[in-house]
Amino acid sequence: MKKTLFTLGLAIAATLTLTNCAKQEAIIKDAEPAKQGVPFELVAGIDTKTTAESLSSIKWAANDAIAVFHTEAGSTSYGTRDKFTIAEEDLASNTFKGTVTDAFEASNDWYVFYPHNNYVTPDGEGYVAVGGNMTQNFTKPMAHLAGNKFPLYGKAEGVANGTSPSITMNQAMSVVKVHVTNDSGAALDVTSVSFATEDYEITGQFKINFEGNTPVFTPNDGSTGKSVTLSVSNSTPLADGASADYYIAVAPFNAAAGKKLTLTVNDLSKGITLPAAVSFVPGKVKTVNFNYDKAATPATLPFAITGEDGSAAYSSTDGLSSFGLGSDYGVKNHKPYLTKFDSDGDYVQVFFDKAAYQVSFGVKMIGGDNTSYFYLTGSANGIDFSDIETFTVSGSQNSTQNFVSTADINPSYRYLRLTFKKGSNVGMGPLSISIPNTDPAISALDINEVPAVGVTNAEWTYTVKNFSDDVEVASVTGCVTDAIALVGDIVYSVGPNYSTSVATGTIVLWSAADHEVTKTINVSQLRSTLTVSDTEIYIPADATTATFTVTTPEFGYSAVVASTEDGMNLSVSAGASGSANASAQTVTVSSTTEAAASAQTLGTITVYRNGNASDSQKKTITIKKASSSSSTVSWVLTALADITDSDVFVIVGTNAKGSYALSNDKGTSAAPTAVAVTIDGSELSGTIDDNIQWTLSKDGGNYTFYPNGTDEIWLYCTNTNNGVRVGTNANKVFTLDTSGYLKHTATSRFVGIYNSQDWRCYTSSTANNIKDQTFSFYVKSE
Repeated sequence: MKKTLFTLGLAIAATLTLTNCAKQEAIIKDAEPAKQGVPFELVAGIDTKTTAESLSSIKWAANDAIAVFHTEAGSTSYGTRDKFTIAEEDLASNTFKGTVTDAFEASNDWYVFYPHNNYVTPDGEGYVAVGGNMTQNFTKPMAHLAGNKFPLYGKAEGVANGTSPSITMNQAMSVVKVHVTNDSGAALDVTSVSFATEDYEITGQFKINFEGNTPVFTPNDGSTGKSVTLSVSNSTPLADGASADYYIAVAPFNAAAGKKLTLTVNDLSKGITLPAAVSFVPGKVKTVNFNYDKAATPATLPFAITGEDGSAAYSSTDGLSSFGLGSDYGVKNHKPYLTKFDSDGDYVQVFFDKAAYQVSFGVKMIGGDNTSYFYLTGSANGIDFSDIETFTVSGSQNSTQNFVSTADINPSYRYLRLTFKKGSNVGMGPLSISIPNTDPAISALDINEVPAVGVTNAEWTYTVKNFSDDVEVASVTGCVTDAIALVGDIVYSVGPNYSTSVATGTIVLWSAADHEVTKTINVSQLRSTLTVSDTEIYIPADATTATFTVTTPEFGYSAVVASTEDGMNLSVSAGASGSANASAQTVTVSSTTEAAASAQTLGTITVYRNGNASDSQKKTITIKKASSSSSTVSWVLTALADITDSDVFVIVGTNAKGSYALSNDKGTSAAPTAVAVTIDGSELSGTIDDNIQWTLSKDGGNYTFYPNGTDEIWLYCTNTNNGVRVGTNANKVFTLDTSGYLKHTATSRFVGIYNSQDWRCYTSSTANNIKDQTFSFYVKSE
């Protein structure tokens, strides 16, 4: 068993003090006696100042304030508390400026205290807050021992009138240097160090009497504490057997023999009962040795976590640790990819018990688009890490990727670390480390998100382990049309997916000789879409053509005449076909049939994808010739509550610039255009184009609005002012607010016209850009 070492530095050959800079003077520059209310300059030279990189380079900071007292020599009538401050331009000369309130006497004693407050006095009548929990930067271990919670004091006695006084500033606090030695058997990341007394107040509010050569601290009952915790940032782990120093400032105290002191490093606490009295003196460093001998518990390989517990797993699982991880992502949307990597240098680490073979982990592109990286490094001692492999994380927002290391891992390594280089934020999910295995196996990842148009002779990598048999393709199913197994690769084909649902399939590999080793690879294929703008089109009475639009992001399309009514003629524009395009493509239909007194059905047009006449998702459009009577079709003002699921209607808003219809042809790329319309009494007049015609479905007072001719896309809002869109967002329900505005239920945003430009959504119907508007609905009537 290792011997526990916890000793208090009772005898130090060379005591390090906090006053080890060259002394500087505090000088009153007025040669003649200063008068009451006349400002003068005080040059305050101190040995320990208010910012620091080490105990020997501590400096004043701009706007620091000190309290200055003076009195007749030998008197204790300290007069006023004068405030002096230092400006940026005076830092080099340590010059504080202020005003002495009282007149000077023939001979004076001067007292200075940092920081200034409205209560401090040389005889300790006012309370001062000192010490408290603090943070040490491991790369600048003493920089935190400065500032308002670390008071300084100084005095100059018997200074003759007209003579510049010399004032040396001294540290009032005592410092405990905790010398930590790592004897845990593994690398130790020190994150916190605590120092506690059994009976003595060491932090909080104290009266500080600094009349004499040594300040006297008197605690304010109920406002002080007996323990201080030091947090450690930018920590470099301590190798087994290595040591480091951690500094804690405390209020001075004298500990009697028999009293107990307690030190805690991370989760290990040790106490000692003092064999003799020990004094923690102002401005001095007292060293305490601490041996961290709690044995580290490694993770047992093979090892795996699911990611379901997020970053908590890295603080609650043997062998796991982390650095810099942000707060976890929400469970609902991102589980199991909860552990947030959002800054360069974030890492997770595993300390384990035997040789490792392979690392596997899964991530989700929370931010998307910008490429990120994970660097796998390894170490035998937890201090010196070497590169193993780099993983590139790229893709669209919310896409997922799985990684498996292929580089050899040194069998002497007992630490593996995954360090992040940010392009976009990433969520990490499952993580596992395997051990060398002699069992035969076929290793291959699933094939995800194959394009809807299919692929031909695509390649996917597999790995054969621990057997010499050839590998064959046993079977393919579902969307997979063909596959062959080559050395290390599967060459496969996936046919087009004309469905609007995700297609799935499998590729099964097996060892050729005995078929005992098999691997099933799951294949998923993205869904496709086909959208037409209308299911019924009228050729105007005085025209021979009309148009509709087709959107096919994944495939091309064909538009053909499916049927023609007796006595009618109907045709589609020559070459009525198009290539894959996420934007709407225009198709023109033609007929020379003359208009009659009533509307006539000419026939039907069928639209299908990529020359696939048997497309199960093909669309049929009825083509009609409008009546020669101009009054056949009208658009009549109707209350929204009275519009039925079978009605076609126009949504109109009116503001100071005019009346504008809500268009439906911008999709998700931009806000809908505000299309100018003319209101004639209770009807719309003029041409009503297809791109402003809508249908709806409703449930009581809840409404969903669809572009006329489709129910596959709809109106919705995102949570931004310029967020009105037409697409497939799940949040598609609106209500008619009492203010008369359409209100999106998911975002609580109100829809209105922005100038005469487009339609937008704001958090209030009284927002400047959409206020004072009226809205109406005009139903198509024939």
